[in-house]
This record gives sequence, C-alpha cells and structure tokens, in this order.
Amino acid sequence: MNNRTIIIGGGISGITTALCLQLLGYETVVYAEQLVTEEAPEDPKFASLYPAASIIPHSVRSEKMDRIFPLSQQIFEFLFEAGVQGIKMHRHFEIFEEQIDEPAYAGFLKNYERVDRKTSGVPMRKNSGTVAGWAFDSLFTEWPIYIYRLYEKYREWGGKIIRKKVSAEEISALEGDVICNCTGIWSSELFEETEPLLVSKGHLVYLKDAPLIQDSNGLIPSYNYTAGSSVYSDPSGNALDVYFYPRSNGWILGGSRLEGEVDRYGRWQGKEYEGETVLIDGVKIPQPIYELNREIIQETYDLNLDDFSEVKTKIGYRYVRTRNKPGIRLESSQEHGKKIIHNYGHGGAGVTLSWGCALYIAGMLKDDINNLEELARELKNNLQKRLI
Repeated sequence: MNNRTIIIGGGISGITTALCLQLLGYETVVYAEQLVTEEAPEDPKFASLYPAASIIPHSVRSEKMDRIFPLSQQIFEFLFEAGVQGIKMHRHFEIFEEQIDEPAYAGFLKNYERVDRKTSGVPMRKNSGTVAGWAFDSLFTEWPIYIYRLYEKYREWGGKIIRKKVSAEEISALEGDVICNCTGIWSSELFEETEPLLVSKGHLVYLKDAPLIQDSNGLIPSYNYTAGSSVYSDPSGNALDVYFYPRSNGWILGGSRLEGEVDRYGRWQGKEYEGETVLIDGVKIPQPIYELNREIIQETYDLNLDDFSEVKTKIGYRYVRTRNKPGIRLESSQEHGKKIIHNYGHGGAGVTLSWGCALYIAGMLKDDINNLEELARELKNNLQKRLI
C-alpha cells in the first residue's frame, strides 16, 4: 500500500492519526505550523500544549463513543504494557459532596468501585459531610514526554513532518490522495464548518517541584472533586470540579470550563469566572482551583501546596464545537478537489480518544468502519514488531 495521505495539524490528534496510518501501511506526511516543543510559543488555541492528559471519557460527547473509546483504551494499555515512556497507571477518584448516580461510562472502567468517606485513600476536605463517587484504575499520559515519543517514533518509522502553515488556497496542490484535517480550532480557516465556534477556556496550575506520590499498591492517586455549586460554580451556577493529577515531572491542578469563542486575533470573547480569584504566576485564576485543592491535598495526603515554589499557570482553550449535540467531527467531505476526512472537536478529550479516532479514520480510508477491531489488532502487531 502506498496511498499518500496528508495530515494537517501537529497536535495529539494529528500525530496519532499520522503514526497509526503509517503503521498500517500508508505513506503519510504531516503539515504543522506548530508542534509541542520546549520552544513552542504560548498559544491557548493550540490545545495540545496544555492537556491534563487523562484516558478517561468523562468529557466525551459523541455518538461514536462506545466504539472509539474502547479502541483508544486498548492501544494505550498495549503501549503501557510495552513500557512506552510517558504512560502511567493511576488509581483515580471522581468524588462529589452529594449522592450521585453511576456514570454512563462505568462499564468502560478498570477495577471500578463505588466509594464513600470510609473507603481507604478517598480524597476529601476536612469536615466535609457527604462524600460519594467512584474509583477506578486509569492510564494517564505524562506531558510532554508522551507526545515527544510519538514525534520521535513517527519520524523513526518513516513519517515526515513539514513545519508549515497551510492556507486554504494551497490545499488543492498538496500531493496526497486524502487530506486528514486535524487542525482543531483553526479548521474553519481551511474547510467548511456548519457549526458556530464554541470554545471552553480552562486554567491550569503546574507545581513543577512537587513529588510523585504513590499509594500502597504502587499506583499514583489522582482525583476530580466536585464540592457543589455553593463552593465552586460557573457563571450559570453549574457546579464545577477541581482536579489533581500528579506526574513524575510535577503536579497539575485544575480546572475551569468557561464557554465562549475567540476572535480572529485569538482574543477570548466569552464568559469569565465571577467568584473570587487568586493571582498566581501573574495570572488570575479561580480561587477554588488552588484553595480547594490545597484543602483536599492537605487532608488526604498530608502535603502542603505552599511547600512548592516552582509554580506556573497556563490558560488553554478546548474546542467544544457545539453545545447541544455531539461536537466531535469524524466524517468526510469533498473540498478543494480532494477527499477530506475531519478529526476535531474533541472538547478536552483529544488525548483520551486519540487512538480510537485514528483507527476510525483508518476504517474510513478502507471504506469499512465495521472491522475496527481487526485494524486495532494489525496496529498492535506492527507496534510490537517495532517496539521489541
């Protein structure tokens, strides 16, 4: 097979799609204005600079989720077991200070269990009342270590990356049978888009000198914690969660989800947090991201956030794309005289769904999306040959 496929976009969706297709026998070339590198300029529109990078489907909105998430999970588990650098296993908690129904995605989770305040290791605030939720084993990618490995292996296994911003006028001249559009928030500059631009702004705090912590089973504990709308909410009054994701290169604290859009100059045009804020690293962030996490971490792990001095704050945009219907665009169109396959609008689940979406695209290229498990087996076989 030597069908030449062009991938536009060098973030997690673009490089994973390119690597997947390369391993399945396609000749691929990636065109990317930006890559995730140490020298990359701060750009909140380039979501792959700022992922929390969990392999959890809690922010997925797609009618294809039942197909693409298990495939993604399967490939991540294979890479983890193969010892690929930048993938770790966590014991993850999703905790609420109220009784909560089981999540729709519970059936996808490994070693899933319901938990309460009596459960060993459950995160909680001091003097919190009801504590309920669930825990499960989940893979996390360590950023940017993981995506660096994808770039490295893609080039090593025959892929080519061209650092170039592609304009709409240039697409028809690209030497490829098919174009995979993995441009995220920039898609409407190149291709037709029927949905209005909808973006979710998020705040992240990095504690670079915080230690990696492990539980008694050697797993890394992490959590999403919802204390209720009276403690932390968006401008519409909906309860927001905070999260704590330890990595070997520091901790990540989040998060926020503020809806809006960006103008042609990349400036935020949307909702702002209306509660108390705190200034960290020269950036105003919602106070609960730091203070609520501080309280939970102190109570649960007996560690004080004030003991860490290397603190960095970042703001990034998730391309949600639509509000009232699934936002992920995994479909083809005919534009610029070429077949275009779209892969964007993951809304914060780009890492989570990266391998599943890549395999779905491979199925579309073969005009057969009913045998994705067979493609996953072929992909794992080819990975195994190269990784051993």
